[in-house]
Amino acid sequence: MNNFLELKNIIKDYRGEAGSKLLVLDKINFTINEDDYITSVLAPAGCGKTTLLRIISGLDYEYEGSILLKGNKVINKLPFIPENPSSFPWLDVEGNIKIVFRMLDNLGSTIDYKLQELIDLTGLTGYEKHFPDNKSYGFRFRISLARAIAVSSQIILLDDPFKLMNAETKEELLQLIKNISSSRGLRFLISTSNITDSFEISNRIFLMSNNPASVIEDIQIGKNSQGSEQRKNELKVLLEKGNLKSLANLSI
Repeated sequence: MNNFLELKNIIKDYRGEAGSKLLVLDKINFTINEDDYITSVLAPAGCGKTTLLRIISGLDYEYEGSILLKGNKVINKLPFIPENPSSFPWLDVEGNIKIVFRMLDNLGSTIDYKLQELIDLTGLTGYEKHFPDNKSYGFRFRISLARAIAVSSQIILLDDPFKLMNAETKEELLQLIKNISSSRGLRFLISTSNITDSFEISNRIFLMSNNPASVIEDIQIGKNSQGSEQRKNELKVLLEKGNLKSLANLSI
């Protein structure tokens, strides 16, 4: 089985003005394989999930350890969608996505997707001339997702994407991500504190503890384990593990 993304001994700490040191990430090691198309980092709120994803994406480079993509050091930034995705309210949907096209063109990068293809893929068909309302979380997420796909990366990082969604929007976007991953072969690495969401969408889950964050469990969910009963049993096993005592901030 080929390794796709490898994290080796990732350590991150913050230093105070008085010289104090707060260790946030403690020797994070995990490997995402080629066929792990949707992977979750399941961890309590406030444990450093966002920091970890920012490090992987290349937005935070002050850390120890190494990150390899297909065996090579990551050179370009990986697309990262924050918990509260943004859009430009003075631009319509097409304009918001075209910004990435202009950026890629300026960098001399190959553009593998057409504008309308991205709009159709992310469920924005019919809203091409619509100006986004920044209160509409799901709409902004779809725009951010279209822009991330346009970068033509093989993996997209999503920081707690379902946290601020209502149940209906969450269900729609859970299915959207699964459909895009399946139809286009795109991989997603998702951080979450919600156990149910992680089991609903993931092929693989890395469970992290807090203070400092470290990986304490690697949960592999087989390709054929889509049945609800098997997922319920996997969830039950996870909840019964004694090492969950330190994970009180996980939600279901």
